[in-house]
Amino acid sequence: MAATSQPVHLAIQLRLRHAAQAERLATAVSTPGNAEYGKFLTPQQFNKRFAPTARSVAAVKRFATSGGLKVVGVPANNRYVEVEGTAAQVGKLFAVKVRRNTRAAATPLVADRPMTAPKAVAANILTVTGLDGLHAEPGARHVVGATGSSTPHGALTRNATTGERHTINTPCSTFWGQHTATMPPAYGKDGFPTAICGYGPDQLQAAYGVQPMITRGHNGRGQTVAIIDAYNLPSMQQDANTYFASQGERGFAPGQYTTLEPGSYTDQQDCGAASWNGEQALDVETVHGMAPGAKITYVAAKSCSYQGLIDPLNTVVNQHLANIVSNSWGFFGEGTIPTSTLQATHAVLVQAAAEGIGMYFCTLDNGDETAMFGAAQAVYPASDPFVTAVGGTTLGVGVDGARAVEVGWGSTRAGVAYDADGTPTGYTQALPGQFYIGGGGGPSALFAQPKYQRGIVPTAIAKQYSDHPMRVEPDIAADADPYTGYEIGYTVDGSFQSMSYGGTSLATPIIASLAALGSQGRSTPIGFANPLLYQAKTRRTVLDIKPTRAPVAMAFTSNLATSGCYQSCLVTTDRDTSLRTGSGFDTVTGLGAPKGARFVKVLGSER
Repeated sequence: MAATSQPVHLAIQLRLRHAAQAERLATAVSTPGNAEYGKFLTPQQFNKRFAPTARSVAAVKRFATSGGLKVVGVPANNRYVEVEGTAAQVGKLFAVKVRRNTRAAATPLVADRPMTAPKAVAANILTVTGLDGLHAEPGARHVVGATGSSTPHGALTRNATTGERHTINTPCSTFWGQHTATMPPAYGKDGFPTAICGYGPDQLQAAYGVQPMITRGHNGRGQTVAIIDAYNLPSMQQDANTYFASQGERGFAPGQYTTLEPGSYTDQQDCGAASWNGEQALDVETVHGMAPGAKITYVAAKSCSYQGLIDPLNTVVNQHLANIVSNSWGFFGEGTIPTSTLQATHAVLVQAAAEGIGMYFCTLDNGDETAMFGAAQAVYPASDPFVTAVGGTTLGVGVDGARAVEVGWGSTRAGVAYDADGTPTGYTQALPGQFYIGGGGGPSALFAQPKYQRGIVPTAIAKQYSDHPMRVEPDIAADADPYTGYEIGYTVDGSFQSMSYGGTSLATPIIASLAALGSQGRSTPIGFANPLLYQAKTRRTVLDIKPTRAPVAMAFTSNLATSGCYQSCLVTTDRDTSLRTGSGFDTVTGLGAPKGARFVKVLGSER
């Protein structure tokens, strides 16, 4: 049990009025061909029609203060009433016991059962958040031991006389196939390309076919991309300018990068605040690298808790801070989220679509979530039908900047095995080895199939776990594999460092950046992009990511021992748990990966 005097912070979530009508409107204004397409509402117009009333807010305030709680805030759209009190006061008012959470340090207090309120006020309340155990995970992945372009990669050997292990002096590659390493035979060969040191922005621009348009000035000018993450790295703008100077690119112009912070930060130790610094750097430096003319508004969450991240999400929507929002985080599998809490988030996403705001969310990096929760499930908020869910690929960029290879992102690893004399004899486990990391995806258990997916998502996938077709994620995909990641730079422990990052946290800002390019010149925002993307002739606008005939594998050597791979290992791609790539739509890459200028042109279409 928690101490009865322990402080508790809650948000009492209120019900959206006319919720079904709001969803129909959000769908209509987002769907090309509909008479309402592009006729977006302002936040004030949406709130007047659909937001909880002042009367509802007053009733909830009276209820909260009657139990000794203090009201500390209500957002302008009346979505929730924030309150504070002691564990004893909260327990008595909501008929629960507040206890310590032994499962997740990031959410130290939880209620022992769903929180309830008297009938007189319950009609106004959707749910109460803050004691639900929910916290977000960033989708950024840094390969341990891969610390920038100087890190060596290659096969591991042992000196037969001294027994000392050492790495062959084979550096990581700056482009696909630049260096190869000799490994124990696998898949009919013994030479494999080494992992990528970390692509630069020019390489991603070239690979996704947008470099010519950026050179011509079609660079996202006039657009704003909001980025939401937990906490804030104070040196971010300076770090980004240092990084882009090292890449031979322009940094931020005055006023091009702005931050919006809460009054204070909480749970920094529990949430691992330092890990969110890398997430922020990845998001910011990817968006500026791919859409260098766009403005960025970084909106910091006070913590990684559910309410910590929903606060800035609601702020972006209610203040309409941007038309494009990149979110490289998620709340794990749908099965971990109370339905009423999910509905509260869904209502914010409906308002975003009604206002013409495109929400881009990553599918995280745990595959189908089986390893985390013992059962396959979609990730939320990516599974929401009003979100563009971004999955991952493994991208090999050739020396000429073109795609040399692009396959579904799902990595297995097998370590090198040695005999007593130190001679490599094979691998420590049967190939392809142990699943390590990969993009999320699959059918939702909560949301029915949206109209835009009908006839495109195979029935066998949409009805995999249900008698009725369901929403399936992801919708689109881009480079996410940390072994073919993006080089970033930011301040760590007082010094500027460069390192390679991946994850669907990389893929998401890539797609958001392409949306910024597509938005330039439009008279109205793209808004929620899915109806437009699914209506497009996908073979002309996206690359259909299919399984390869022969496995694509890489050699990787870390400077540290890592799980399943003692220093040297073979990484096999396109092995993403139960998720599979295939012809047409699939559960790893959705529609596929963007086809450069064609993809951007479709996003720019207003019909």
